Amino acid sequence: RIDHWKATSAVVHRQEGWQAAADFAALGKAVPESLTAMIHQNLETLNPEEQMLLEAASVAGREFVAGVLASGLGLTEEETELRCAALARQGTFIREAGVFEWPGGRRSSQFRFIHPLYLEVVYGRLPAVRQSRLHRLIGVELEKAYGAEAHASANRLARHFQYGGDRPRAIHYYRLA
Repeated sequence: RIDHWKATSAVVHRQEGWQAAADFAALGKAVPESLTAMIHQNLETLNPEEQMLLEAASVAGREFVAGVLASGLGLTEEETELRCAALARQGTFIREAGVFEWPGGRRSSQFRFIHPLYLEVVYGRLPAVRQSRLHRLIGVELEKAYGAEAHASANRLARHFQYGGDRPRAIHYYRLA
């Protein structure tokens, strides 16, 4: 990362030594192009279904329950879990993160992006319309899954509905949060 900062003049060498020429917050967010290119290259080795799965997962968040992605992919919960498990075994983008128990006792497989940069790069590839649609669908799935306990995840639901363009639901959950 430091080499990237030098190459982009985010840090400069002065008589007193190296100094930041950019805001420290901006330095922390800068991702070297070579790393982004490597992640894109790894994505291109996946088949289109795996890419779509990762895109939906990036909308769900760093850690996600596989079944929540199902409606956005046109798959069943079981098919989605199986595909996530297969992708996790490859060890490139996601890994298994245990079992999540929903209110009411239903259990689902949980997964996690190996690194936040993977999530960021995959999410950044999504066209705005697809991002919005996936946020809305994931919000609806989470709302159904949490049922009467949805208020406990009000902030998360509000964000999905906000980015999904469902303002009435977003406002409702922001008020609960």
